[in-house]
Amino acid sequence: MDLLIAKASKDTAELSPAYACGLRRAPPFAIALACTSPSAQAQTFEEAVRHNLAAGVEFCARLMPDVQQTVGALVQAGFQYRAEGDRFETRHLLTAPAETARVTVVAGQTAPECFVESAHLNQSAAAQVVQETIGRLFPGRFQAIGTQTGCARFDETNKPVPLSIYVDDGDDTPACTDTGRTRIGIFSAV
Repeated sequence: MDLLIAKASKDTAELSPAYACGLRRAPPFAIALACTSPSAQAQTFEEAVRHNLAAGVEFCARLMPDVQQTVGALVQAGFQYRAEGDRFETRHLLTAPAETARVTVVAGQTAPECFVESAHLNQSAAAQVVQETIGRLFPGRFQAIGTQTGCARFDETNKPVPLSIYVDDGDDTPACTDTGRTRIGIFSAV
């Protein structure tokens, strides 16, 4: 199943296939070509949110720690780009069409991190999106881990430098609550 990137309003979203995530070592023109297919049928706003969250998770999980490839793939998939930062850290900010999702790739003096966020889906539903996405991409490679805060966490197994993916409500509070928004963090667990 192809990932779909939203291109419209909150009522309906026109979606186009954007499945360049498997192109880990592909040249930029190949990623661009893979991300510019004819439009698919219209979907609901919630479906667009779920698809764009899944796209962010997929690009980050497959392409990190290569910041340039991750950012380039998201831009080619239709996310709007801007950067901010200082001499120590750069934050690559990418926004999906109709503001269904945001991806922030942080690069600096530490290992790169990727955050996928949405103000339109709670953390329980987002955890389901993450579980489905990583289950399809990496069958058997991630283990669901319980956390003290009640948020979802998935750790990659049998890797020297494993990925860790967590889901919370984005509030930086000690407990996760379903507030209607979500943040997914993807980072190397070193």
